[in-house]
Amino acid sequence: MCANANSANFRIPESEIIFPAGTELRFRLAQPLTISGTFTTIAPPILHSEEERTALAELIRPLPFHTKTDKTRTPSDLTSVLYIGSQDALMRAFDAAGWRRSDVLSAQTGYGAMRAVVENQGYHEAPMSTLLLDGANPTFTCAKTLDTFFKRHHLRIYTATVSYHDLPIWTSTATHDSGIGFSKLMVLNFVRALLTLFPKSAAIVG
Repeated sequence: MCANANSANFRIPESEIIFPAGTELRFRLAQPLTISGTFTTIAPPILHSEEERTALAELIRPLPFHTKTDKTRTPSDLTSVLYIGSQDALMRAFDAAGWRRSDVLSAQTGYGAMRAVVENQGYHEAPMSTLLLDGANPTFTCAKTLDTFFKRHHLRIYTATVSYHDLPIWTSTATHDSGIGFSKLMVLNFVRALLTLFPKSAAIVG
């Protein structure tokens, strides 16, 4: 149990909801909406024929798709998204859509995650648990959320061993948290983070 914690270490939840760039919204129309004009293609197509589609399918078919936890090697998320392009192009696309690179898990970022839960605050760059694909860590991870830690989108993106027309291929898990659970280990890690970061303002009792 953690007691005698300094209240200055915690924040009061925001009363306002702020929608940053890339926020996903759903609208229900009361009546049909007519849209005039045409929309240009954002990016040229990668595949131009059925033969190219078949060739790409055969190229990616052997790729691993089932991730495992890093500690116990328990089967976990499946890869369900594939990207073709440079890492710089991917990051620019994610940035424009409101995705954030997640922080590396440490005592400080673990404390930040638990603090966000306690305060009912958002933590856009919150660290993710490590999932291995064919024994490899994700090349990078991204998340999207608003003003809550309890619901957010996750992307764990892995470098593939093949390329297409000299462009790198990436595979990715894509998951959505709809809630969060707690365990004794999570609480213990939170207490350890408090003691590491604020040794004079937290104490273990009983």
